[in-house]
Formats: sequence, C-alpha cells, structure tokens
Amino acid sequence: MPEETEAGSPFPVRIVGVGASAGGLEALEQLFRAMPEDTGMAFVVVQHLSPDFKSQMDELLSRWTKLEIHIAEHEMPLEPDAIYLMPPNAELIIADGRLLLKERSEGLALPIDQFLRSAARDLGERAVAIILSGTGSDGSRGIREVHTAGGLVMVQSEESAKFNGMPKSAIETGMADYVGAPRDLPEMLLRHFDKHRPLAEGATDPAEAVKLGGMRAVFALLHERYNIDFSAYKPGTIGRRTERRLMINQSENLSEYIERLRSDRSELDALYQDLLIGVTGFFRDAEAFDLLEREILPQLVSEANSGRELRMWAAGCATGEEAYSLALLTAEAIERSGRTLTAKIFATDVHRSSLDYASAGIYPEAELTEVGQGRLERFFSREEHGYRVSAELRRMIVFTPHNVIRDAPFTKLDLVSCRNLLIYFQPTVQRKVMSLFHFGLRTGGVLFLGPSETPGDLGDEFEPIDQHWKMFRKRRDVRLLPGLRGSHIAAPIAPVLSSRTPSNDSPLFEVFSGLLDMSLPPSVLLDAHHQVVHSFGDITPLLRLPRGRPSLSLLDMLEGELKLATAGALHRAARSRAPVSFTGVNAGTSFSDRVLDIRVTPVEVTRMAEPFFLVSIGDSSEPPALTRIEDEALDLDAVSRDRLEALEHELQRTKENLQATIEELEASNEELQATNEELLASNEELQSTNEELHSVNEELYTVNAEFQHKIGQLTELTDDMNNLLVSTEVHTLFLDNLLCIRKFTPAMAEVFNLRDGDIGRPIEGFAHNISIENLGDILTRTRDSGQRYEAEVESRLGPFLLRVLPYRGRRGAGGVVVTLIDITKLREAEQALRQQIQLRDRFLAMLSHELRNPLAAVNNALTLVDRRLPESDDGQLRRPLALIARQSRHMQRLLDDLLDVSRVTQGKIHLRKQVFDLCALARDATEQFRVQAREREQNFSVELCEQLWINGDNARILQILDNLLTNAVKYTQRGGNIRFQLTAEGDQAKIIVRDDGAGIDTQTRAQIFDMFMQADTTLDRSQGGLGVGLTLVHNLVELHGGHIEVHSEGLGQGSEFVVTLPRVPAPNSLLTEAAITNAPHLGPTKLALVEDRPEIRETLAELLRDDGYQVFTASNGQAGLELIRKERPDVAVLDIGLPGIDGYELARRLRDDPATRKLPLIAMTGYGRGDDRESVRAAGFDEHLVKPVDVNEVIAALRRLGQS
Repeated sequence: MPEETEAGSPFPVRIVGVGASAGGLEALEQLFRAMPEDTGMAFVVVQHLSPDFKSQMDELLSRWTKLEIHIAEHEMPLEPDAIYLMPPNAELIIADGRLLLKERSEGLALPIDQFLRSAARDLGERAVAIILSGTGSDGSRGIREVHTAGGLVMVQSEESAKFNGMPKSAIETGMADYVGAPRDLPEMLLRHFDKHRPLAEGATDPAEAVKLGGMRAVFALLHERYNIDFSAYKPGTIGRRTERRLMINQSENLSEYIERLRSDRSELDALYQDLLIGVTGFFRDAEAFDLLEREILPQLVSEANSGRELRMWAAGCATGEEAYSLALLTAEAIERSGRTLTAKIFATDVHRSSLDYASAGIYPEAELTEVGQGRLERFFSREEHGYRVSAELRRMIVFTPHNVIRDAPFTKLDLVSCRNLLIYFQPTVQRKVMSLFHFGLRTGGVLFLGPSETPGDLGDEFEPIDQHWKMFRKRRDVRLLPGLRGSHIAAPIAPVLSSRTPSNDSPLFEVFSGLLDMSLPPSVLLDAHHQVVHSFGDITPLLRLPRGRPSLSLLDMLEGELKLATAGALHRAARSRAPVSFTGVNAGTSFSDRVLDIRVTPVEVTRMAEPFFLVSIGDSSEPPALTRIEDEALDLDAVSRDRLEALEHELQRTKENLQATIEELEASNEELQATNEELLASNEELQSTNEELHSVNEELYTVNAEFQHKIGQLTELTDDMNNLLVSTEVHTLFLDNLLCIRKFTPAMAEVFNLRDGDIGRPIEGFAHNISIENLGDILTRTRDSGQRYEAEVESRLGPFLLRVLPYRGRRGAGGVVVTLIDITKLREAEQALRQQIQLRDRFLAMLSHELRNPLAAVNNALTLVDRRLPESDDGQLRRPLALIARQSRHMQRLLDDLLDVSRVTQGKIHLRKQVFDLCALARDATEQFRVQAREREQNFSVELCEQLWINGDNARILQILDNLLTNAVKYTQRGGNIRFQLTAEGDQAKIIVRDDGAGIDTQTRAQIFDMFMQADTTLDRSQGGLGVGLTLVHNLVELHGGHIEVHSEGLGQGSEFVVTLPRVPAPNSLLTEAAITNAPHLGPTKLALVEDRPEIRETLAELLRDDGYQVFTASNGQAGLELIRKERPDVAVLDIGLPGIDGYELARRLRDDPATRKLPLIAMTGYGRGDDRESVRAAGFDEHLVKPVDVNEVIAALRRLGQS
C-alpha cells in the first residue's frame, strides 16, 4: 500500500478524476483491472453520457475490480478505495471533499473540464487527473488548473486510444506528467506517490530538507538561462513545484536533481514551464468583468479627452485570454459612447512561449465558452484549428516580454490588470511591484487585482471600488520608494521540500524530546485499538516484526508471557481507567534469562472520545512472580483465568445466537423445500416460454435498433427546427385543425401569455397584445381557404409584420401557422431614409438656386451681345459666341439632371423629344474635341454624312456623344488614334467611336455599363471620373429605343463603342429660333420686373425692351409693390427669393388688393422641384419659370397669358 492515512481516518489520500468519452469503456476496464484495491485513493469517473439512457458502467466495471462502485449522489462524501460514477443528465463537481450534483445545462457541455477545475480549487496538490480515450478536447482546460494547483496529470497515449481526440489535446497542452497505456498508468501512479509521500501542511522531512545552497544553485541555473530571478517568489510555491519535478524524475534528493538540471537542458525547460504556468481564461470571474463592463470602462471612456488614447496594462497576461477580454469590453464601451477614441493595451509576461501563443490569437472552441455567441461572431473568425481574434482587437494589444520586478513600468495608464500574480511573490517583492503599479497609473486610474490580492501597505493610496473583486482607484500622485533590490540570488532561502513525517525543527522541540527519553523508561504510546502512535527510549530489543503483512499493533510485536501480561494489563486498564502494573514477567523465548516489569497507564485527552495508553517495559528486580501495583498477589493463572472468563462469556453469547439462527434456518428450509418443488414445475413451463420469447426478443431487438435510429434522426430534426425557430428571432405559433395550440416559440409566448402547459388548448381563450380585430376570423378563414394573410400590427413590444399561413402536411391542410416578424429596425430605417431624401432634396434645391442665377445672367448677356453684333461680322465672333451659348445650355441641362438625380437612379429620366439633324449635332459636338485631341497630340478623324434625322432629346444625345468622346480622349495615349463615324444603315443611325488606347479586359468589359464601374482602378486614379458616364449613356440609348455595344481585344488593344438609334424621315418645314425670336409679340406690352440680382434684372429688361415691351424694374419686394401700384402694368414678373418681402408674400398682397387682384403674375425662381411648383400655384402665380430664363421663354409665357 503506497499511502497510509492516519489510523481511523475516513478520507482518501488522493482524489483521482478520470475523464473518458468515446472508446472510454475499454480504457476504464484496463485502468481499474490493473489498479490495486488498497491504494487509499478515491476515483471519480466523469464521462459524456446521454441523458436519455441508463448507464450500465457500474455493472461492467464490477467484473474487473474489487473496488466499491457508487453512483454519485448530491453531497456524497468520498471514501478511500472506491469508485464514483457520474450519473446521466447531471453535472458533477467537488467541494469540501463532497460530490455535488446539478442538472445538466443546455449548450456545449464540458463535464470533465468542469470537474477537474473544481478538484484543482478544492484539493490542490491532492488532485490527480487522468484523461482517457474520447473525441474533442474536453479535459484539456481542466488539467491546466490541476497542474497549476500542484496536482498530477496523466494521459492515455494516443496510439493506445480508440479515439485520440481528448488524449491528443491534453498532451498538446504540455501539462501531462505521465503518458502511457491505461494498463500502465496505475503502476506509474503508485510509483510516483510511493517514492515521495505527500506533503503534510507546513511539514518538512529532515532527511530530505533542502539546504540553502541547493536552492541557490537551482535559482542560479534558471537565472543563467532565462534571466529571471525566482528567489523573489514565495518559497512554498517554488518548493511545491520543484518537488513535483523531483517526484516525476524519481530523483533521490535535491543534489541529484540539480545534477540532472545541469546535464539535461530539457528538464530545466520543464522546471521553468512548471514554475511559470498560469491559469487564465476569457472572462474568468464573470461577475468581475460584468462590473468592468457596467461601471469601470464607461467611466474611463467618458473621462478621456477626445482624441486621447486609453492606455491599459495587463501584467502577467499568460496566453492572452484576459488581455483580449479587456480589449473586447473596451471596444464595446468606446462604440457605445459614440466617441472617437483609441485604446492601447500592453500585455506583458516573462514567459515568451505564452506570449507567442497569445500573439497568434488563435484559440480552440472549448476555451471560448464564456465569450458568448454574439461576441464570438463579431470579434472572432472561424478557422481550421479554432477561432482567430479579429484584427480590431489584435490592433489594440501590444504583446511584449516584461519583468514586473526588474523592468520599468508603463506610464499614464488608465487601468492596470494584474490578477493572481502577486500572490506568488514574497512580501517585499509585492510592495515593490505595487509601488510600480501606483507609479504607472494616472490619478483616478483603476487597479484590478486577483480575489486573494490587496494593495497591502499602499492601501491608503487607493480608493476601494469593489472590495470583493479587488478593484481600486488611485487617489493621488505621490512618489513612492520601491524598497526592494533588483536581484535575489544571494538572499536567504528557507528549506522548500518536505515529506510525510510530521516534525518540528525548533531547538525547543528537541529539548522536550530529550527530556522525555531521560524521564521515561522504554515505553510505547498506543491508541484505543492498541496501535503504536509513538515510542520513547530504545524498546526495539523487546519487539519482533511479524511475518507477512506488517502491523502497528503492539500485541503482534510481542510473544509469550510478555504478550499475555501486556494484553491483560491493557484490558484491566481500559476497564478501570486506572494504571495497572505487573512485575516479574518473563521476556519470552528469545529472552529466557530476562525478567521485566510492565506498567500500563491510561492517558485521557479532553478532545478525544477514547483514551491513549502508555505501556512502559523495564527490567525487574523481583523474582518471576506477578503482582499488581496495589500489592495484590497475582500469578499467571489468575491473569489467564480473567482472560478465559471473558472469552467464555463471549463464546456463550455466540452459541445462543447461533442456536436461534439454526432454528430459524430449519423452519425456513421446510418452506423453501415446498416452494422449490413448485418452482421446478414452473421452471419447465418457463423454459419453453423462454425459448419463444428469445426468438421474439431477437426480432424486437432488430426493430428497436431501427426505432432508435429513427428516433435519433427525429430528435436531431426537432433540435434543428427548434434552433432554427429560435435563431431566426421570428415569433411562431403552430395551431392544429381545431385552432388548438400545437407548438410555440418563447418569443410568441410573450405575445399570447402562453406557458408550456397551454399546449392543446384552443387559442381563442387567450388574450393577446397585438392591435388587430377578429383574429379568430382571420385564423378560420386561412384554415378553410388556404389563403395567406399579411398585415402590419402594433403591440406593446413594438411593430410587427403578422403573417397567417395554412399548415400543409402530407394529408393536406392540417392547421395554421402564425408568425410575427419584428419590423422595428425596418421602420427606423425607412424613417431615416425619408429624412436623408428630404435633406438631399433640400440641398439640391438650394444648389440649383445658387447655380441657376449666374447662368441666367450669362444667357441674357450672350443674347444681348448676339443682338448687338453688326451684320458685317464674318463669323469670328459669332462662332465663339455660339459655342459659349451651346455650352451654357449644356450646363443648364446637366443642372436639370442633377436636380432629377432620384429619377435618374430609378430610370425615370424625362426626354424632351423633337426631330433634329443628328449630323449637325455631331458636327458641333466633335468640334470641341478636336482642340483637346490636338493638345494631347492625338490623331482625331471624323466621318459624317450630310443629313440624318432622328426623333430624340438633342441634349441627351449630345450627352451620349460627349461621354463617349471624353472617354476616348482620356484613355488614349499621346500619338494615338481616335475615329468618330456616323453613318446610316437601313432605318438605323449608327455611331462608332473607336480608339487604340488602354483597352478593356474581359472581366471589366462584362460590367462596363454598371454604376460606378471604371476601367482605371489604380490608386493614383489619374484619369478621374465617378464611373457613372457609361451607365448614363446605356440608359439614355435604351430610352431612345437604341442599342449600345462595346468591343475590345484586351488591355492595350484599344476599344470600340457602337450606338444604333432609330431614324425618322426629314421634316417638311422647320421653324428656326430666329423666326421665333423675331415673330411679332402678342399679349401684354407693359411689364413690371422685380428681381434682386442686378445682372439678371438689367439684362432681361434690356432684352424685353429690344422686343418692344415697356419694362419697369424694382430690386426688392417692397419697392416692387409700390412700383406695381403706381405704374399699373399688364403683367408682373416676380423673383421668389427677394429680400424683405419675398415673392410669395408679394403675390399674396397683390391678390389681397382689389386693384391688383386680377393682375397676371409670372414667378421666376431657381427652385424647380414639383413641390416648388405647387407652392408657386398656391401663392397665386399664373406661370412658373425656372432660371436660367431665356427671353423667349418669357415671351412665350406672355403670349399664353394674352391668349387666356
């Protein structure tokens, strides 16, 4: 037996957690088949069990082991040499040495990890973890904590496992102390604890005590290789972890292990890994992180100035989970605040391999259970070996090696997180590190420590935020002295190793032991069961070791009269609770010439229910005769008689019990004889029945297997449907053909106030909170007609889209399905879109107004110049003026397109068609591009027919030509060739624009007419443009009933665009613009023009006077009102945007005045939307002209007013 508990102790010396899953039955049989039955340990088996089937594991294991097997129960205490099996549909943990059960939670179940974590916390070094065959990675997390707590980790080898997922994951953690086949693990386990007994609390083995120089040598080796001073750590921590390595390597003493460290670099690495292993995880201590999320981080974000960087330090970050948790919460806090802030988190550790792991940012799914599905989807991306942290979080964190004891701290910090690191340091080192944290924090910065850590002597410098989760805020800036040197290699180190034997190294204890040896004769202290507890003096010559199994019973170590006398004295002392003494006792056959005295003294202990006994044995000065201490004459026969009388009484009681039992058995035997005869007859009948049942059972087994498979499929399908209904967040209610409830989602339960017990009840009996009448009629109509119903409804939960659909089964209609879809976000989006459209339209209207006024002045000035040119001009002035006029009109049409942008994007461009000569338009359009081509040294050739008539919008056709020629010039290199050709082919007009420039690749050619598609996608964007020109060309061509194609052999091969448009016959007569302009005017001749812009007012007035009109002008609303009342004009032309009294108000005043109520009014404005036209009509205007206003438009409006 490798371990022994104290006499009578019911507690196991070790608790072994055994994790197994798929293929685990065979591994468990091998493990317990080789496990002795007297290890003193308790074994807790945790498996992945289906909650729907009864486990037979206890029956199966009982065939291979004599250990007691129990199904775990709530608050069941653990006993040594026993196996405890986790029941199905439960989760198992250990606390205070007792097993605790709770119902199995939904979601990802990791029962092995859960139990091992609790064992590490509750048992510490007494915990042992064994991972056997199974799929997945359950257990890998738990063994980290067991290893960190000082426990032992054993793993089944991959080659011996039926399913190697769990063993492989456990081995890859680097935490496994032993790896082997299940049949070999018991020998490794017993050998490990047999050679080095477990540590008692605070105990030290003098034979194995570590000398001061020995630990200094270990520290020096570690410092030389890793430049880390482990002498700053608490001796107990270093001692326990160093002792683990001694036990694993089976080293006899520390000196031998130091030699191993010097010669075996891998063992030095293993010791280093053991000393620095850290327990961490995402959102470890969830309540603490909830406090950070709710209160701490929002306050830090709100206090930060705009543009400032939040600075945080995660000291001792290990593999980075806690640093990423902090970054995740910080990112969410900044996002919720709506502020523009950046955050930088310095995540530091001395363990470089842990930093490499953290920097990679890839974690297995099992480690992300605390993150939550929403955060997992946002901040992580799925990869082959796990989940990768998003770039957003990774950019926030700087992982760097840093020694908090030796290196300078980071400064200007808003938060320092250092959890469960300080507890491993010596007090002086803790003070130094705490002073460095205080120095690095800004005033008001937050310090976040582990549950067992405090600011210590610096407590007055920090204001507590939450004492339970150890959060503190820095009170003030004050200079603190670290008070600790940088190196500890030469510091005195207390012994760190100990063994199982209780001892005390103090000199006073040695004095007490010496005094007892001097004062007492050779003596033995026994417990109530005569087991040796302690010995005084040299009594070993009188004792002998019995054969076979060793025993601590004193009577087993004595022989002859000495044994008999001692037994009699113990019996009398126990009965009388008084000392008993015998003298002249023969020592026995081995000491025939030696006579002894025996004295047995009861020792009462207040806190013990049973006494101890001090047995003193010494040489006798009397002849060999026995006497009591009271001087009664007793011989050996008297002692024997006492003993015999006691035995005879016990034997008599036994005989009486036996006789009563025999009589009962005889009566029972007669009854059983008769019953046996009946059973024999029944057995024959059952035998034949059993044969029939056996054949039926085989059939049922086959059918049952099929049913089990189908049930499994149906269960999976049901789970899929439930997950689908829940994940879609659609409120769903299923009703049968009688409109009774069949099924509903949790969200729908809130609408109809449903509970699980309501299934099967008619829906009409339930009140709902949606705003709809006659819901029952709608359900009935849908069921009967099979027609779906859909409507938007309101409820106290918000707006919903209600859908009622017929339920279609294999037999036809079988009920109704009711769904509610939350449209709150859709409503909000629609409202936001409407607001954006209003803002856009308002902006375009204002832009239109501001651009149209200058255009109006330019157009009027051009008309004046054209009228003032002498008849003798040879075209040198008229041609440029005509070009300016065309471009001005083009700008005006483009401005119209800008105002009509919403209709352009929806394909609702309005064409102003007329019959015109396309050749003449093309001739004018190509003229301006000749200059551009000449400037770029390009060869530009044009081939046009004489006349070619089409019915279209000449401005839009000009737009098509401009876009195609602009692209050709833009994407053709210097010296290149551009050709424009316009020909007639049957009833079609064909426009060809060809160049030998940049060309178009195949992929771009297929998308060239898409919105915002551009051939030039380089970063310099040297050619410019918005990528809408060819899209507009394509739409305009199709609106004219035409077709456009593009051809290109590839990049660098040039391109060709071909446009075909339908032709029309030439018109019979044409009315020229000059004819219109010079036609005699009709209608009113006396005009009032009210316009605040002098360039428009003066030029338009002069043009109208040239045409024979009498024009009076005013520059503002008040002056215009007075002018109209004074001059009594035939018509008033009013600008809308007048200073003081605007055009609307002026029109209303004129309409309110009886003298001017019937005066015709013409509105002239830069606002041209439909709403603007309605506002003009409502104010009382008769005509609405949009700037820039051509004089001919004014004349046309005057004619219409005259005719009306």
